[in-house]
Amino acid sequence: MTMRTDCAAISTSNLIDRALAHPTPRPVHFAHANGYPPGCYRQLIDALPVDGPMLAMPFRPLMPGTSPHELKDWHDLVDDLITWLDQHSFQGGIGIGHSLGGVVTLLAASRRPDLFHRIVLLDPVLLPRRIYTIKSLMPRILHERLIPLSRIARKRRYRWKSREDAWAHLRPKRVFGRISDAVFRDMLEAMLVEEPDGSCRLAFSKEWESRIYATVTFPWQAIRRVNVPMLVVRGADSDTILPRSWSRLQRIRPDVRYASIVDAGHLFPLEKPAEVAELIRQEIVAGL
Repeated sequence: MTMRTDCAAISTSNLIDRALAHPTPRPVHFAHANGYPPGCYRQLIDALPVDGPMLAMPFRPLMPGTSPHELKDWHDLVDDLITWLDQHSFQGGIGIGHSLGGVVTLLAASRRPDLFHRIVLLDPVLLPRRIYTIKSLMPRILHERLIPLSRIARKRRYRWKSREDAWAHLRPKRVFGRISDAVFRDMLEAMLVEEPDGSCRLAFSKEWESRIYATVTFPWQAIRRVNVPMLVVRGADSDTILPRSWSRLQRIRPDVRYASIVDAGHLFPLEKPAEVAELIRQEIVAGL
């Protein structure tokens, strides 16, 4: 049964007190979305009930010396994550992931269940099966030109005269309309790299963002196979997990816990960080 949460009813100050009353000693890893470095999620991460290591690996686009053309599909990012978690002695932890990060966490847990005590997937990219079928029929060389989000990303503005200029350009965009100014400041701090002349550019290049959209990877087999406890959360207005996919997910895995956050879209971890932290706290407490 879907657990619907009226996010407006949760008090942020009380939330943090409750969260800290039940800290988990287990290590926690947060996996970020395409185009949104870990620092974007500062308010969510700060509110998590963590008493052990809190980790957030930057994905390959944020690592120096990497090329988008080397990425075959999202399994390469799964390989990166598993290697990184092993290097950090991460075992039996809590895996949390948003969007791309949700799918990478899911695939890692399916392949290496020893790494995770439980996982929390925040609006993971679970597209209708027909989308993956259509993509599989396209020549790979055409993916970045024919997949809409990939094509749009390649045309995205990525450089501004200053941080103030970037704020003026990005803040009014509809996609960010539900995000508070405080969170948006964190986002710009994480998303922008300052150049010597005072201008700034996106840390997450448009070439990398486009490549990740173009290599979107089929997750439904892993959904069936993963055998660690799992919470899946959807923004009620999400354009990433459509209602049909949400219903299919619950038919395939009726044993999984589900939550739907009202008045929220795909970026709900940034729109409602305190409320999302409360859901994660409830999941962690359930597993103590």
